[in-house]
Amino acid sequence: MLKVLESTGQSNLKSPEKLKFLLAPVLVQGRAEQERFYEIFDRYWEEVQRPWEMPVTEVEVEKRRPNWLRWLLVALVLGGLIWAAIKLGQKENPPAPKVYFEHPPEVTLGDTIHFTNLSANIDSSALLWEIVNTATGQTELVDSQSFDLNFVVNKAGENPDREVRLTCLKSLDPKTNQPVSHVSSFHILCNNLPVIDTILAQPGNKNQWYCPF
Repeated sequence: MLKVLESTGQSNLKSPEKLKFLLAPVLVQGRAEQERFYEIFDRYWEEVQRPWEMPVTEVEVEKRRPNWLRWLLVALVLGGLIWAAIKLGQKENPPAPKVYFEHPPEVTLGDTIHFTNLSANIDSSALLWEIVNTATGQTELVDSQSFDLNFVVNKAGENPDREVRLTCLKSLDPKTNQPVSHVSSFHILCNNLPVIDTILAQPGNKNQWYCPF
């Protein structure tokens, strides 16, 4: 910036308001910042240009003031511009991404369970839902199209518990540098409990049963 002022700044000494066209390419980036810079410069220059009525007795004193006062005025203008450029260049930290959903803790076999997505500050075009059987590790659902999720529970098996994971593939956790995700679980209930003859128990555990569907 000092090199720019040294090379062409003196030619604008009598019209410092034109300095904004000289300084803008050096201090700001982008069209939006440039327009904001011009606005701040014009407002600042308008305040500096406001007429000041001097007493008659001080007119002669003002005429004898040295030329360096003009440079002081330019320095004040530049100081204000630099401060404005710093403010324009400061970028606020974006809010942290949050992936979260809510759902009923239990669902009856044959019904639909609804998962309400309450995520914030994420790219909703890169969501991935997964439902996994916690006993077998088998993935029963993969969905990358839905924001909220509806899942029809059509089987339970030996283990009536399922794990649900929602991942935002384009939002990274700043601590782990991995995609942000949220994990929860739900339990499947049989709508019609089997009669005693059809209850299947694991050896050594007569209290453990599962829906034979």
